[in-house]
Amino acid sequence: MRFPSIRYKRLSRLLATLALLIAAVVVNASQKPTRAELEAITERGRLLAEYDAAAWHATDAMLATHPKEGSSNRYIAHKTEAGWVVDFGRLSTAGDKFLVVVAFVGTRAANTAAALGIQEAMAGWQAAAEAGSWEEVVSIARNTAKLIVRTKPVVRSLLCAPVGIVYNLAVDQLNEYAAAHKWNWAETKAMYKALDWGEGTILTACGVNMWRSAQ
Repeated sequence: MRFPSIRYKRLSRLLATLALLIAAVVVNASQKPTRAELEAITERGRLLAEYDAAAWHATDAMLATHPKEGSSNRYIAHKTEAGWVVDFGRLSTAGDKFLVVVAFVGTRAANTAAALGIQEAMAGWQAAAEAGSWEEVVSIARNTAKLIVRTKPVVRSLLCAPVGIVYNLAVDQLNEYAAAHKWNWAETKAMYKALDWGEGTILTACGVNMWRSAQ
């Protein structure tokens, strides 16, 4: 599918398909549809809505990366065990292959985090906490806060909840690490002070209400 004026085309296509489904029911009104037929119609409608939502969010994320003009002119969405994935690319010169340039998952929060590098930062928190490196956890918190504060409020609202959850998990892991390795009072105090500062930087970037909702 092409994506210039993509939202209007998707909406038109979705409405046309739904109209056909409704028409089919009306035409066959004299023959009462079976329960299985009604369930099949409902399932097709649900899949169409999921497809449209996935394509919408993935397209927004793809365009936010400012792709090279002409690198992609079509997309294909497919459902996996992990959710919807949307492949962007173009047809081969022979027209017999679809060349995938980039793929995005079909959820707004995941795509936004990936595009900004925040997804990578959250993975870094987990690795640093498992290694007992509270310095690295705090450093990542500082950089993550800088990324968040540059986003629009609506994007911030999507990012701060998962960021808060992962940061709190990292803090819990560090507490377990400190206890297991029998850190002394001075080491533990230094860690807590730094972690509080790290939390403060993200709290400032997200806003108190957004951050508290993640705790």
